[in-house]
Amino acid sequence: MLNWRGSRCLFTLYPEQWTRNYTKILIVQRCPLNSLRSGTRKWYVRWLSDNEDLIKYIGDNSQIPNFDLDKLWMVYDNLFCMLQHTDAHKWPSWINASVFDRVQDLYDGYSRTKYHTDVLRRLRGGALLKDILDRFVAKANGSLGVRPKLFAYSAHDTTLAAMLASLGIYPTVFPRYASAVLLELHRKDGELIVQVFHKNGTDIDDLYYYEIPGCGDPCTLDALRLAVDRYLPTDWTTECGLAGPNVMNYIVSTAILACSTTLLAGILLLDIMLRKKRRYNVTNDPLIANEEEP
Repeated sequence: MLNWRGSRCLFTLYPEQWTRNYTKILIVQRCPLNSLRSGTRKWYVRWLSDNEDLIKYIGDNSQIPNFDLDKLWMVYDNLFCMLQHTDAHKWPSWINASVFDRVQDLYDGYSRTKYHTDVLRRLRGGALLKDILDRFVAKANGSLGVRPKLFAYSAHDTTLAAMLASLGIYPTVFPRYASAVLLELHRKDGELIVQVFHKNGTDIDDLYYYEIPGCGDPCTLDALRLAVDRYLPTDWTTECGLAGPNVMNYIVSTAILACSTTLLAGILLLDIMLRKKRRYNVTNDPLIANEEEP
């Protein structure tokens, strides 16, 4: 499984021969219950309190309206990209190396709350893990034939983290750009063994091996299926609340929100064009401010 940015590298290595099957894996569909978090748990409240000063500092300096942790990725992504391209971009004056380290730790910590509960592990990463394990079973019983030897998924960093969470694995560092997770099926001494590896970045050679919690080492395919069975959804659509009497209300409300967002974006774009036409100076850099670091 490759972070989608890393999937570009595959284009130079292999001919483009694949099938796109999104509906079965359900990666691109929105799940209303995904928004459920463990925000009332004591550890989360304590963690939030420990980072209150940094959250306020980011909100004051980023100039992002109504800043909260759900918008933290906007700041982190920009700062991280600037760090990778220092020849062309510089951090704003309110960011230095020590502040960025804290922002990165905050981003990593908050990202883990997206997969902390059993329900979130099942709904966010379970469908993908189920597809992988079903493919392993099919490979083992011969229904896939001798080939293929490799099956690759292109995924976002959040998808990689969700799938790892379904295995009970929570990396301290959230998956970075162009990272990859490898699930390998081996036959050793007559048993089918599953191994999990993680390459968290492009410019590093380290490949991390993860033991799968509750499965032992080595972890057999049968033992793994038993260990993660409660995280494999049998009917993802229904469990997410996308089936039944409320589904139409959800679809209609989503459509209205999408139309409203598009209309608002159009109005804002028109306003900007008119302002430029009048030769007004418009500044639109949410990451520039001249505050001192805390």
